[in-house]
Amino acid sequence: MLAMLNKWHKFDLLWPRWVRLALGGVLLMGIGPASARQIWVDASDSRSADIGFGSREHPLRTIAYAASIADAGDVVTIKAGDYHEPEIVIPRSGKPGSPITFMAEQPGTVRLIGGNDVTDYTDDESLILWGKRPRQPENNELWTGATYITIRGLTLLNARGVAVAAGDGWRVEDCLIRAARFDGLVARGNDIAIERTVVENVGNNGMTGGFGRNIRISNSIIRRCNRMGNPPGGTSGASKFLWTHGLRIDGLISYDNFGSGFWLDWENYDYEITGSTLFGNHAGDALEKGKLVKQPWAGAGFWSEGNPGPGRITGNLIYSNRAAAIGILESKDVTIEDNDLYDCGVGIELRDMLRDDDETKRTHLIDNVVIRRNRFKAWTGDAAIATSIGHWQRGGKPRDYGVIVEGNYFDPGAVRSIVQWLSRKPATFSAAIDLLGSRGNQIRPIIPPAIRVTTHDTPLAEVRRAPGVRFRQIASDEAESLSIRQAITGHAIGQVVRVPAFGRTAFVQESPVASSCQVYDLATRAHLKLLLPSQAARQALQDADVRTHASLRPAWLSVRLTSVDPYALEAELLAALGTEGKEGG
Repeated sequence: MLAMLNKWHKFDLLWPRWVRLALGGVLLMGIGPASARQIWVDASDSRSADIGFGSREHPLRTIAYAASIADAGDVVTIKAGDYHEPEIVIPRSGKPGSPITFMAEQPGTVRLIGGNDVTDYTDDESLILWGKRPRQPENNELWTGATYITIRGLTLLNARGVAVAAGDGWRVEDCLIRAARFDGLVARGNDIAIERTVVENVGNNGMTGGFGRNIRISNSIIRRCNRMGNPPGGTSGASKFLWTHGLRIDGLISYDNFGSGFWLDWENYDYEITGSTLFGNHAGDALEKGKLVKQPWAGAGFWSEGNPGPGRITGNLIYSNRAAAIGILESKDVTIEDNDLYDCGVGIELRDMLRDDDETKRTHLIDNVVIRRNRFKAWTGDAAIATSIGHWQRGGKPRDYGVIVEGNYFDPGAVRSIVQWLSRKPATFSAAIDLLGSRGNQIRPIIPPAIRVTTHDTPLAEVRRAPGVRFRQIASDEAESLSIRQAITGHAIGQVVRVPAFGRTAFVQESPVASSCQVYDLATRAHLKLLLPSQAARQALQDADVRTHASLRPAWLSVRLTSVDPYALEAELLAALGTEGKEGG
């Protein structure tokens, strides 16, 4: 049958589209998902046509047609090029362990363009470029449509509404999502994974969703989202997740968003955010149904609002956000430990508003919050740890609300206070110790873990500007232009190249003397596995200030390539160069 289909390819361009589609459907009847297929798409190939299976020799022309015939286990490989397709509808689902996969042959070379360049924004989520259709009638919080879908290595531009709508079993890997008119990536359902994916310059939330179990977001970037200026205190920012169980966020970088860097808003159970870098997020004036709202307090690094927990916020670098580094808002059973909280309004804000109908049966409140082994420096507000508005009727000390502050380091600078608790005067260290109880908290000098960035609260005049110049407060253009993949392109195994590193993952011991880690860029969050053949090589990487948190300033590395697989780049470190790309610089 495949031979027959390939013969007909030379005639199919002469047939009307309805004939080609009908013939394709007849030929595919009865074949079913008995075995996984390799389906190829290449719009630039003169032999391509939307009929048949899409062989390498005679590929399909559109991604949409490939989606219409793909079944569980099939892999759709897409050749480089621009694909102007406003929506991709997937009629069939994959299965656990046998998803339908759509992947760029070379990551970053396939551009799926949903519409014209974005000149304005929308609140319409029904226009979806890739994925599941709108909400289920029987459960308005869940999507309809296909499950167990993987998309890999694609660039999605100018979605007319939502760029990607992911449901049960979806994986989004090595993708770049830019300039969606509404949300970038919406994840609603169970067992969803988002890895090494960048969302930028979208109208509303960069990543949002929830209403499911086991959502994973790892090694991804969210930047310059909520460009339409929706109220950052109630609607959007970098993200907004609700009603999740087992949400895990690891290695996230979130910056320059209009609103908080990451927001867990209501009924999130068993969540963690670890190893992430959240910085330079800002807020200010916004329009809500045409009326001005002033919300500068919403430019926080991380918010946990109305969450039962347990929650863990650990090992993060959160700096230069206009408001709090971490806001614990009517949330309980939270452990905040081993974080660097630097140059924010306050380090940790605690809020305890009445959010339940029955005051005597409150479930959304401050209770059992452990603040341990964090490093606070250069807060710009009244104190490193502060309470804000709330009910606060259970007593006058932190212990009355189950708040434990122990083993933290504070670098207050000139006469800044440590704690602002309820209506009391901000407390200096000696008074703070009395208030908190003696739990090993110390004053000590702290070396800043990052170079601070300067942002400002957005005035109404700036909110009303044309979308293209609405705001971009962090000078990150140069950092985002340096790409590991571009540095490696055209080189073979064994060759020596120079690559930029903006951060790394934790070290993994490979042998008694050798270790490895992955270094990454800020262009597309591409990862390069780096073999460190000796302790000296590992030390050289550390001396070059390649840390487990992201920096806007790269260290340059001289490496020898050991794998050029586009989805599994590997190299051996030869030398850690300076920020100017010179050894020892």
